[in-house]
Amino acid sequence: MGITCKMTELKSVMRKMANQQEKEKAERVNAKKKKEEKKSEK
Repeated sequence: MGITCKMTELKSVMRKMANQQEKEKAERVNAKKKKEEKKSEK
């Protein structure tokens, strides 16, 4: 029972980390897009 509990815990932690990475990647892409938009306005 304890092993499966640990596995589920590990999976949820891994999923959280993956979500965090996706969020950070999306934020970087958005920041880059905003910079390029400002450049094209000039």
